Amino acid sequence: PAEWDLICWDAPGYGGSDHIAAEFPTPSDYAERLEDLVDALGLSQFYLLGHSLGAVFSVSYAASHSDKVKGLILLAPAEGYGMPAGGPLPAKAQKRLDDLQRLGIARFAKERASNLVMEPESNPATVAAVQSAMAAINFHGYAQAVQNPHHGLPHLWENTVHDALNEKSCFGKHVNN
Repeated sequence: PAEWDLICWDAPGYGGSDHIAAEFPTPSDYAERLEDLVDALGLSQFYLLGHSLGAVFSVSYAASHSDKVKGLILLAPAEGYGMPAGGPLPAKAQKRLDDLQRLGIARFAKERASNLVMEPESNPATVAAVQSAMAAINFHGYAQAVQNPHHGLPHLWENTVHDALNEKSCFGKHVNN
């Protein structure tokens, strides 16, 4: 709705945000940093939207701050890899990190952006916006986020958030593709 304010958070290690000091930060570490922003902005209740890995961090935040979260919206949520701290990533995730390091951020963003947009030929402005956002990532912060040791979004949801938020949220059915 037009009367809502939209606040976009650069998670630690993204955009101009500093990465988290811990070598292998957990979703609760990201949730604590989000709470710092929420406190600084003086927000008392709000809707929280998480996209991709941000969905994992949003679920963790909602679990520990359900009094502030009026509703939780998860878009294309990353399921997580369920690996221990320092454990090996699945091949696809490791390849993405390797490509990012090999190509550099700008070239990686340019080569990958159109893959993330439906009908990229018809949506050049959207591809350019995705490329610009991707070019703002910080390799170390991105690697930390990808390698964070969590047991996956379904585990977090079932064991922490569902009861805390009760009817205030909707979690779409996961479809493997």
